[in-house]
Amino acid sequence: MSNEKALQYLNASYQVDICEAEDWPFLAEEVSGTAPLVISSMRSLEYVIDTTSERKLVAIDRRNLTDDFTVKFTTPGPPLFYFIDGEAEIEVFPANTTDILTARYYRTPVRLAGAGIPVIPERFHSLIIDGAVARAYEDSDDYELAQNANTKFTERLQKMTSALMEKLRDGPDGYVAILDPYVL
Repeated sequence: MSNEKALQYLNASYQVDICEAEDWPFLAEEVSGTAPLVISSMRSLEYVIDTTSERKLVAIDRRNLTDDFTVKFTTPGPPLFYFIDGEAEIEVFPANTTDILTARYYRTPVRLAGAGIPVIPERFHSLIIDGAVARAYEDSDDYELAQNANTKFTERLQKMTSALMEKLRDGPDGYVAILDPYVL
């Protein structure tokens, strides 16, 4: 196997199989600025807050705003909604270019190359290799080895998920939603 092929397996395991499996805390970032807020490395968006008015904005699909044909995206006003335009641009409605927005998002990690250091916690670095081995076996058409490697990778990924995503051990089994009666 070539070094380039091995690097492809490692990056696919790292960037896709591991980092896209969850909204991991080590991928969380916050950015502030005015709309349109561009975040080139955004994989998923958790929330947007209008820090000027101290209000959490409501996520909406841009297409839903256009259901009412009277909507003009340039209508000014205090923002109530946010949507993603394209792949990396956060827009608000009503339009506002002066209020400061804060967005919490999960980024896509950069590709590993040479001596690059993964952003996942060090104790889970071997998981990248486990995923790469599983991908290599899939390419080799060895069904049994591929299945065994995938099973081990999945088990270890679940351990990482438990360790990093299930930190609240003294709480309810479900989630409690707190609704703001003043938000549309």
